[in-house]
Amino acid sequence: MSAEVNWLRRLSGVSKLESRRNEEVRQELGQMVTLIERIRQRRLQWLGRVERTNNDGLLIRALHTGIERTKKSRKRMKGMD
Repeated sequence: MSAEVNWLRRLSGVSKLESRRNEEVRQELGQMVTLIERIRQRRLQWLGRVERTNNDGLLIRALHTGIERTKKSRKRMKGMD
């Protein structure tokens, strides 16, 4: 994610004109896990917590319910006579 690397570069004081790889900048700051990986881990933790709850609440029903898809027909517009 480019925004994440830009933030890390600003924190470390490295400009884009310096030819340094993104991995090097991450290593300097000790940020080996990317933001996308963190978000994915948090989502999985949240899903696990919801799955472990013993109640039959709205959230669990919403997670396990499928969405019915129906095909909507479009009405034809007739030209004015």
